[in-house]
Amino acid sequence: MLFPLCCSQKEKDGPVAEEVPDPVFESFVIEKANNPGLVADVVCAISGNVISGTCIGIAFGGKVVPTFSGDFVTVTVDGEVQESGVTEVDAGRTPRYTLWGENGSRSSYELKLVLGNGLPVVKIETDGTEPTSKDIKVPAQISISNTFSSGTVNSPATIKVRGNATSGYPKKPFKIKFTEKATPFGYHSNKDWVLLAEYSDKSLLRTSWMNELSKAAGMPYTPPYCQVELYMNGDYRGVYVFTDHIEKANHRIEIEDNGFIIQNDNALSDELFYFTTSLRKYNYTFKYPDPDDDEIVKGDDNYNYMVDYMNSFESALYSENFTDPDTGYRAYIDPVTFAKWYLIFEITHNYEPNIYFVLPRRGAKLQMYPAWDGEWSLGLAYRPEAYGGWVRWPDGEPKLDDIFWSRGKYLGRLFEDPYFVDLVKSEWQNTERKKGRGGHCRKDQVCTGGQFRALAHPQYRNPYRHRARRLCKLGRGDRLHIHGLRQEG
Repeated sequence: MLFPLCCSQKEKDGPVAEEVPDPVFESFVIEKANNPGLVADVVCAISGNVISGTCIGIAFGGKVVPTFSGDFVTVTVDGEVQESGVTEVDAGRTPRYTLWGENGSRSSYELKLVLGNGLPVVKIETDGTEPTSKDIKVPAQISISNTFSSGTVNSPATIKVRGNATSGYPKKPFKIKFTEKATPFGYHSNKDWVLLAEYSDKSLLRTSWMNELSKAAGMPYTPPYCQVELYMNGDYRGVYVFTDHIEKANHRIEIEDNGFIIQNDNALSDELFYFTTSLRKYNYTFKYPDPDDDEIVKGDDNYNYMVDYMNSFESALYSENFTDPDTGYRAYIDPVTFAKWYLIFEITHNYEPNIYFVLPRRGAKLQMYPAWDGEWSLGLAYRPEAYGGWVRWPDGEPKLDDIFWSRGKYLGRLFEDPYFVDLVKSEWQNTERKKGRGGHCRKDQVCTGGQFRALAHPQYRNPYRHRARRLCKLGRGDRLHIHGLRQEG
């Protein structure tokens, strides 16, 4: 009979030991009371052996003090005993918690926190392929969590590296193209956007300040911008500036189909073609019509029209009668936009911006906008061989007559015309009244994180506190003092 036999065997072997359950976390909270700067308590999700949550107000690389409970005897991280609500851990390196139970049982959990400064978060997921080329587009899924206003973006897209010199830095800038038009941060609908790395600018303020000056000056178009925190395939990549791609489009550079966008450019190796003006020998590339889309071909009617236009403009500007409003340079350009552009880049002391010119349509006058590329400004430029990377070593107050753009490009000649001098004075009065109003730099100074350790490179940091007092010479006996800009090292 089976039943008695079973009982007999059980009695022979003795009672079966009860199975000891693995120790577990039942709750895991990052409490505001124990973590200064945290916006609110973060109740983390526990899924399997992964603890996850988003901590707004804790910078990347920061430490947190968790409060936890569960069924365990002891908790350790790297052999160190952890006390709930007391012991802090480095949340930026994905710490592994080991829980010890009775009879030597144990289990482990990984803590994966998304840390942030209250900035929107852009997450880019690829198939594992890292975008490293300006020529190869990598398929991706891109999500944008907007903490400034309602709404998020979650869309398939492609991503590639962008930029000239900046594409060679460890922290890469990117161009993204959504499959369908998107409206991140409430910006006007478009497929094409860029993520500026701002690798050289550790304050992350220069582009923001340039754009605010552009708004104050009343430029025809100022790209909207927003600082974001970027994650690529789960890895934190730092704080980027999310902004428009410079192009002909509604609510961007609005021109007619027979208009032009050209760029004064010396990074020509990636261009299909360019042209060089006869008199000044300046190089120009076409942004619209776009050579990459076969909208313009070297030697066609569009190409020849713009080459002839720029040569005629230069000839008029450097002629004896260049101040004549009908036959001089004013027959070819809108001097108001040139004056606005000058003020923006003289105030910021921008060493090497990207210079765009826009012809709204055939028969119109050339305009100088938008303001773009604010990274090498306010004393900073990539010059490791001199002044520790700065344009001039910031040894106290800069020289009041240290002028950049009143001599640069076409501006040196324009300043020989009293009409243009008076125009700059007038535009300065308008700009000066507005520059302290309106929008401000969002989340002004945020932590880029230790991802690249870039602050260790002397060519990218300023050991001095540099108070910038800028002076713009407007003509004989006329000087414009601009005070109050400060660069913190």
